[in-house]
Amino acid sequence: LELPHWTIHRHTDAQGTTVVRAAPLRHAVPCIGYVIDESDVSGRIDAAKCTAMGLPPGRKYTYLKEGQSVQNDAGEWIHPEDVIGGSRPGRKLCLLGDTCDSIGIAKLALGADLLVHESTFADVKHEEALYKGHSTSTMAGEFAKMIKARNLLLTHFSNRYGTEKNHRETGGSAANFRNYKREKQGVKDENLAVLGDDDLDDDMALPESAPEDMKAAMQAELHTVEGLVREAAAAKGDSRVVAASDFFSFNITRREEFDDIDIAKGDRTSVFAGPSVLPQLEDVDEARRRINGGGSGYRIGAGDALGRAGGEAAAAGGTVAAESAAMKDGRHLNTAVGPAKEGETEG
Repeated sequence: LELPHWTIHRHTDAQGTTVVRAAPLRHAVPCIGYVIDESDVSGRIDAAKCTAMGLPPGRKYTYLKEGQSVQNDAGEWIHPEDVIGGSRPGRKLCLLGDTCDSIGIAKLALGADLLVHESTFADVKHEEALYKGHSTSTMAGEFAKMIKARNLLLTHFSNRYGTEKNHRETGGSAANFRNYKREKQGVKDENLAVLGDDDLDDDMALPESAPEDMKAAMQAELHTVEGLVREAAAAKGDSRVVAASDFFSFNITRREEFDDIDIAKGDRTSVFAGPSVLPQLEDVDEARRRINGGGSGYRIGAGDALGRAGGEAAAAGGTVAAESAAMKDGRHLNTAVGPAKEGETEG
């Protein structure tokens, strides 16, 4: 079975080419994952070597970076390969929505410098995770290992998994959690109801009967987000695993040399060689008029072969690509992730 995938954004500028591709994930409702590829860039010019060869910093450095040979004041030719290092690997990001099986995007995601993957449950809740269409921390770590991801960023934690700090402060009970919100965070009594039973009581209600495996049940209840990170790291095989939080940012530094993870990306020539693909943007007022008139979904242009699902992916992917492009600043690409904590039954 070959699952579909779409190229929803491809754009080339002075910084290189950026491509966004999308593929379906397995969840209770339709869900999409995205892979953002950045083309390799030329190596750095060795200014000291250029100066030693009689070429001080200036406009001719630009010509060298563009692949042109230049002459110094003495008329001697200096070639790009003489003073420019090897190309530097382009970065790859894999951003996944809710999922209990991400195999459909695995091939596209190989060698990701950052994988953002949900971790709704601890490993002991594996069967419950599958039933609800979500992943455990171990499943996230295993997928990261499968695609040879450099870094794994966990998100979408069940509300039962607090941090070690708030577990100490609340005692892990719903009642204590309400007191914590009231006394430490200043939440008024009339506003505590806004948190809702799904946020507080559902995971902490007494079961109808005692669990068969009491040790496993205790382990599940005592887990913290830090514990999920440890489980994911064990499954991934290294410690490059972090937990996201609201307004969290993660810098993906451009590497100077290729390593095994960059090689795992494979030959991406065809990915970058295609025609420009830009998402179709629709004015908010225009969209409102169209929907009020009986339309639905995103506007899809004539001849668009993606269909409605592709149109939705293009709209979302275009935003991801635009945000990533806007945050490029030389050596760093900032990926903003949040919020990380959501209800475990939320689609």
